[in-house]
Amino acid sequence: MALYLKKAHRNGAKLIVRDPRKTWMAGKITGATKERIIESATMYSHAGKAMIVYGLGFTEHRTGTENAMALSKLALVCGHIGRPSIGIMALR
Repeated sequence: MALYLKKAHRNGAKLIVRDPRKTWMAGKITGATKERIIESATMYSHAGKAMIVYGLGFTEHRTGTENAMALSKLALVCGHIGRPSIGIMALR
């Protein structure tokens, strides 16, 4: 995962900590701008309900195991596991 997110609750506030060295790397790989990556990460982490849905090619890639682990960590860190209508769904 090229973007490191951490969500913390302090007095009801949601904080995102990111490593700026990694966002430019993700942008170089994906073609997305650094700002778009940060905006997307912020939207996902602050959403009341969010789900990650991915297809078979995601896990079939040579880094498929790491990809799935990164999504799991992202969902856990953002609090999108263990409640109704959220989580990770693999389409098979």
